Amino acid sequence: MLHAWNPKPVTTRDDQTEAHIIHQLVERAVDGIILRPSSEEFERSYFDEIWQRGIPLILIDREMSMFRTDFVGSDDISIGEEAARYLLELRHERLLFIGSDSRCSTSILRAQGFRNVVSETANAACVQLSSKGALHEMMARADRPTGIFCYADDLVPELEGSLRELSLQVPRDISVIGCGNLAKNENLTSFDQQETEIGRQAAKLYLERVKNRHESYQQQIIRLPASLIVRGTTAPITR
Repeated sequence: MLHAWNPKPVTTRDDQTEAHIIHQLVERAVDGIILRPSSEEFERSYFDEIWQRGIPLILIDREMSMFRTDFVGSDDISIGEEAARYLLELRHERLLFIGSDSRCSTSILRAQGFRNVVSETANAACVQLSSKGALHEMMARADRPTGIFCYADDLVPELEGSLRELSLQVPRDISVIGCGNLAKNENLTSFDQQETEIGRQAAKLYLERVKNRHESYQQQIIRLPASLIVRGTTAPITR
């Protein structure tokens, strides 16, 4: 059987704009919605509209703990754990996690995994930041972290700028890991999250939900493993 569908991609990073777009989609009686939430800071009423009308909703990349809905994305806790293990293997003991300044599941879960591993390791310590001012102050200290995991690749250019201001070089002085494997950061050690496969799995689940929308609902959670791609921003610590 062939399924004809006409996806309407919409992009925004603003919570209020995103909520307004969701309302418009519901009013247009769309068959279903695949959503990458900008954060968890949503008014529940916008999603109540979706449930009340029986519209299938699939979240990708970011989860929303307040809602029981389908999800396709990465195993974020495992990403944080692997990042910490790799930095520890390179003999870094003072580690830093740089997360989001908003409530975001990818940042929260990756931080959780990162801390889990560090807490089990003797002589290792971990701090977490989301403020540029605090970062500059911390990296200026003599006991600064030497291994840094940014929850997303987008944070790395700003981090590298701050390090240059302090005459710190990557990876000679500081090892940096990102997440997302963005093409614009071709020298960055980063996690590849199988974005194409996430999209394929989400589309497949979407079509199943639309086809079987009147059947009893059972939540589906699909977490795909990410791969650490080692490049030029990580190196063993020099004593």
